[in-house]
Amino acid sequence: MPVITLRLISGDVELYKSCREIIAVQAGGTWRIVTGLPAAESDEDLYIWDYSDTFVFPESIHHDPAKHMFLVDRRSAARVREQAPFSDVLLKPVTRATLTAFLGLPLRAHGRSHVR
Repeated sequence: MPVITLRLISGDVELYKSCREIIAVQAGGTWRIVTGLPAAESDEDLYIWDYSDTFVFPESIHHDPAKHMFLVDRRSAARVREQAPFSDVLLKPVTRATLTAFLGLPLRAHGRSHVR
């Protein structure tokens, strides 16, 4: 069974822990999390971008916007919507319940979720 990869672009340790715990419960060992900015040729299954005002949108978000989820402050939501209109946008602070629901969508799409 192939491993599905989530790339988390964030310095938030609590967000990393939450993602790791949610994936462990819902997907068992079929997912892995990698952190840091992706390389130009990177092709993970899902990206979570912890948006900041200095963020530069990579060209890759336009190739497959459904793979990209942005966590943003309310004041930045309009800018992200303009740059990535077909990606998911979640307002910070993101609750564990919200993150669980949104991570559950790709988990179910890949047929890996233990929670139905």
